[in-house]
Amino acid sequence: MRTRYVGLMIIAVVGVALFLVFVKSRENTSWAFGGPPGTFYKGAGTQTIIGEPTEPEGGEEDQGGYHILVVPDSEKSKPFETRSITGVWELNAASDTTETVSSRVPPMTAKGKAMFALTRPGSGPRAVGRNQNDGDNICDPLGWPRIVYQPIRPVEFFTFPDRQVQHWAWRDQWRTIWTDGRLLPTNPDPLWYGHSVGRWEDDKTFHEVTNGQDERTWLSRYGNVHSLNMVVDAYWRLVDHNTLTLDLTIKDPEIYTEDWVGETGYFHLLTSPEVDPLPCSGSEEVFYMDQMRAHYPEDKDVRATAPKELKVIAPPVSLPNTGVGLSKE
Repeated sequence: MRTRYVGLMIIAVVGVALFLVFVKSRENTSWAFGGPPGTFYKGAGTQTIIGEPTEPEGGEEDQGGYHILVVPDSEKSKPFETRSITGVWELNAASDTTETVSSRVPPMTAKGKAMFALTRPGSGPRAVGRNQNDGDNICDPLGWPRIVYQPIRPVEFFTFPDRQVQHWAWRDQWRTIWTDGRLLPTNPDPLWYGHSVGRWEDDKTFHEVTNGQDERTWLSRYGNVHSLNMVVDAYWRLVDHNTLTLDLTIKDPEIYTEDWVGETGYFHLLTSPEVDPLPCSGSEEVFYMDQMRAHYPEDKDVRATAPKELKVIAPPVSLPNTGVGLSKE
């Protein structure tokens, strides 16, 4: 009997000690992720990580709340490595419209008009509500160059001896531009981002060309289409230590009666050495579709209030160095 009482007392003491440890751990709420060093989030238990979780200090947020640290303008005049765009960059908004190659869409051919009529976007003059067919809504890759404009997120460039690799934060998308001297395929198999080759035209200008992009991708969130035979010319130019520009020309005579020349895009260098990926989760998109899009307004009601034309993209404006505007000091 005595042994039984001793055992019960030991159990009680251990229980009280564990309870006090638990209460003490709940009192400390100063950790960045709600738990002690080595804990990612409350309820997860201790996990193996190096160092202590920390919140980012300083910097700004881009249009979607993505925390960025912009290289200060005072470093514009610093020397930079030529024939290399390695680093993390983000597009600077020239105005509040950064969702299309340009505000002026070239006239379409009969085939282009027929394909365009089949798109049901959720934005712009032709916006619909519940019956959208934008592949982005089901996690299809955005394609090139739509990934540049929707939405604005950082891109990380890697330079290798035989290729240039781009890692786009939005949707966690990767592009490879081959620089080993190969030519584009003459009868390409469709790929979400097509086939790309590139070369340095001079010490500051990298020229890439892309063909063979899957026709299911759109050129903008407004439903602009293209054919498999579309060719995209892109020129990346190093302006200074902090600034990279992008000039695009879309050549697709099956769809457009003339080349679609884009507005110059200005990218600002970020101090972060990494890009936090924002992948598209199919299960989350299905949940959103069931819970949210099912309650969208009827298509006819959306069309009644949609803008009648796209906003004009203004030339780059002078804004404070916040990561969402091109400073011109």
